[in-house]
Amino acid sequence: MEYHPEDQYIATKYSYNELMSLANDVGDTAILGYQRPKEAARNFFINCYHLKDWLKKDKRIGDPKKVEKYVDSCAGLRIAKIICNSLKHAGLSKKADENLELAKINLAIRLDVPYKHDAKAFITAERNVEDGDTIEIFSSTRSIRKNKAISTYSIIITIGEKKYNALELAVDCMREWDDFLKSNNLDFSTL
Repeated sequence: MEYHPEDQYIATKYSYNELMSLANDVGDTAILGYQRPKEAARNFFINCYHLKDWLKKDKRIGDPKKVEKYVDSCAGLRIAKIICNSLKHAGLSKKADENLELAKINLAIRLDVPYKHDAKAFITAERNVEDGDTIEIFSSTRSIRKNKAISTYSIIITIGEKKYNALELAVDCMREWDDFLKSNNLDFSTL
């Protein structure tokens, strides 16, 4: 079977789009314990980091060490590496990496409820909330739908003691890969 990094880029982009869709209005119900956003984050970072392996085997890149060196020089891709390796190996085994290990993936829900007295918003529980998951409820004029609440999700990734917004991190990672591809005369961004 032939392997083309374009295929892994498409898988990464698909995971990225899934993750980004959760940053938008997902309805008027906040679902506590909802796993889809967390799984979307996991899938994105696994696909994103594994693009490296596909690129290292592509003859158009030349020296595979160039890919490793680039990943290590990029803030977003270095974090994707930590997330991916922590998930893949059920934690990191090197003592030096303990402070850089994935500690948690949490869900932060925002529910914007319109000012109107007849506005409706709902909170349901799909499963038990995990320690660190949050929900914030705001009285808002943000709703573009008459008298409807807007529920959005953020995924918060904790590595060591530092917290990262998975959506912002995903944007950085895609930009870093696109920059690398362009600098190597490859442009997958139109795929």
